[in-house]
Amino acid sequence: MTSIHTRRPATDSAGFSAADLEHASRVGLSVTGGGWAQSLPAGCGVPSWLTSAVNGRMQHEPTSEGPVLFRTHQLVDEWFALQDAHPAELSVTVHNHPNTDRVRGLIRAIRDRGGVADADVWVFGDGTTYTARFHLIYGIFPIPTPVAGWPAGFWVGRDLRTLGFEPRPVAER
Repeated sequence: MTSIHTRRPATDSAGFSAADLEHASRVGLSVTGGGWAQSLPAGCGVPSWLTSAVNGRMQHEPTSEGPVLFRTHQLVDEWFALQDAHPAELSVTVHNHPNTDRVRGLIRAIRDRGGVADADVWVFGDGTTYTARFHLIYGIFPIPTPVAGWPAGFWVGRDLRTLGFEPRPVAER
């Protein structure tokens, strides 16, 4: 099995308020379950439209990225649908860039080549507004599969051969 993903180096938590950090801490303390099957109960400080989408496909994991409420997997298209349904409360970004066109293009390219798209999405929020930040995007294929137009570098992780990508504009490379 081969996997393609996007990745950008971690940044520090500078720029987040004490209230953001406190909210993330409160949400983290309310998490139930283990591994990637964790859930958030009603009244945890995260709206029900968001908890119903992520429960069972999330993990709370404090990081150096700042006040990450939780991370999700097995949700790709759902983030764009949630943003369409809740535009005032949710923004979807790629490493803090609001333009998700390249990510959508990569997801289409993965699927066009017979792969399954998945993503590691880090969710931030202050109790009122939320950001779903695509951190890694995976293309899972039965055999090694190049995706034209994406620079590549192989590394081996666990049982997968992984092809890495950074979805940055060409000017930033």
